[in-house]
Amino acid sequence: MPIEPVTDDRRRPTDRLHRHRGFRRLWAANAVGGLGQEFSALALSVTAVLVLHASTVQVGIISALAFSGHLLIGIPVGVWVDNWQKKRILVAAELTRFVAVLSIPLAFAAGVLSVGQLMLVAAITGLAGVFFDTAHTSILPVLVTRAAVSEASARLQTSDTTVHVVGPGLAGQALRVVAAPVLYLLTAGAHLVSALLLAWMPVTEPAVRKEERDPFGRALRAGLSFVLHHPVLRTFMLTNASINFAAGISTAILPVFVLRDLGMSPQTYGVVISVGSVGGILGSLIGLRVKEWLGEIRTVVVANLILPFAFVLLPLARVLPVPHALPVGLSEFLFGLVIVVGVVSSTGVRAKITPQRLMGRVSASSRFVTLGAVALGAVVGGLLATTFGNTRGLYLAVVISVLGAGISVGSRLRRMRDLPTDLAAQD
Repeated sequence: MPIEPVTDDRRRPTDRLHRHRGFRRLWAANAVGGLGQEFSALALSVTAVLVLHASTVQVGIISALAFSGHLLIGIPVGVWVDNWQKKRILVAAELTRFVAVLSIPLAFAAGVLSVGQLMLVAAITGLAGVFFDTAHTSILPVLVTRAAVSEASARLQTSDTTVHVVGPGLAGQALRVVAAPVLYLLTAGAHLVSALLLAWMPVTEPAVRKEERDPFGRALRAGLSFVLHHPVLRTFMLTNASINFAAGISTAILPVFVLRDLGMSPQTYGVVISVGSVGGILGSLIGLRVKEWLGEIRTVVVANLILPFAFVLLPLARVLPVPHALPVGLSEFLFGLVIVVGVVSSTGVRAKITPQRLMGRVSASSRFVTLGAVALGAVVGGLLATTFGNTRGLYLAVVISVLGAGISVGSRLRRMRDLPTDLAAQD
């Protein structure tokens, strides 16, 4: 069934999207799947650190494997997504994650759960996530049109960050009555429901005939070449790679730092993350207004400048004369606020720049570098923390985030308010 396009300018953008059946189902699928992932994130930290007594290096490897798919298959996935039906990819990815995640509570019940299985599940769900994220980015302009991508992104960010607030707190309370591995049952159920919602999502995708497809090798090069030769996309990629490398270091160290070094309980950890990520909701609500006020390019640059302050609050939690939960929560608040505001603007910019026929490849090429940096950072973070300590590892993340902000400020983006017309896609 053809979808109803978002083209009636007599309605506000938000009203148009709320009336769009395809977008509503994508929105609901995101919310349900995101809730499951929030339960999974806390369950993974607690299961690895407190149930299976994993080392910092092992936690770092688990974090790295969750993002390793972007390094292993990130670029070819872009070619496949451009040539395949994106809705089918989304459904298949969610079903894969459902099966993988379900194996954890089953293994726990059988008494055979191990750190190795957590690593394997992280790798499988990470690979599925590469397909899901690339297809999701590519289907959004088809679903709602390019003009509505920023608005759609803001709405998705609102639900995502709301889930990020509610999820950890609920998971922390659930840990009072069930073992951490059991929380994966909720994650598995969420992925199954998300797959069903996506399967019922009405969307009309233009078919790509075989004779119109570029040879695989040429198609691989096209996406990365487009990113590297476009001044805006190239700067976005380099900046995000640096900041994400710092985020990878922080991600590997933070659970051990908070649960062991700071002595925070799993329940408090969940609540702190939940309260801190209220910033994400605020960011989604003000993102479009900030974009209109500062300009879409300048908003991204300013967001990159603020992020190092969020990084530095984490190691300072050990020395500041306040309860540990305060700086950790404030850091999460800043991360949520700044990242979401930046994403609302950058998503719309990418949609304006990228020709539809290259959307999957360009998205995959950028993610190959930027999210691959998270995987590398997680490994480096685990190794450095083991050698030099968790606090020093977190300070290294601060330094790298400052370098990332410097790339953004030192580029020609500093002089731009909005995307110049001559840099936008012409198709």
